[in-house]
Amino acid sequence: MSQTLLWVNINLWSNRICGVFAFLNALWMVEMCINAFIQRKELTKWVEGNWKIDLFVCTGLSFGGLASLFLPALSPSFGREIGAIYILEILFMIGYKKKLQKNIEDSWYKNSTIPSIAITAITFVSMLVFAISSIVVFDY
Repeated sequence: MSQTLLWVNINLWSNRICGVFAFLNALWMVEMCINAFIQRKELTKWVEGNWKIDLFVCTGLSFGGLASLFLPALSPSFGREIGAIYILEILFMIGYKKKLQKNIEDSWYKNSTIPSIAITAITFVSMLVFAISSIVVFDY
């Protein structure tokens, strides 16, 4: 396999992986919102501060990243804005997990933040690989 073919394959596969994990990220955030709605009384009772704001910000960032991946007019310089969106989502989700850990010992809702962070990180890495491989494939 030549080096050119390798980069083309990396570009194609990272594009597909990025799209799939962007959708998974958005779906997981919808699942967390539904779960939070179901457990809203317990969360309000046990979690100090407003737990809804972080959840809504992460959900908005997730859908913003999904929209900017699939609507190129929103992001003319591919990679920078989208990467920043996913990094912000990871940081907000880590903060949200810490907020939940202060008051909740063990629950599915608190533990569902771990897959959310992992899915977002995989989306970010695959997007970064796609951006780099696109530069290599199309500019050289």
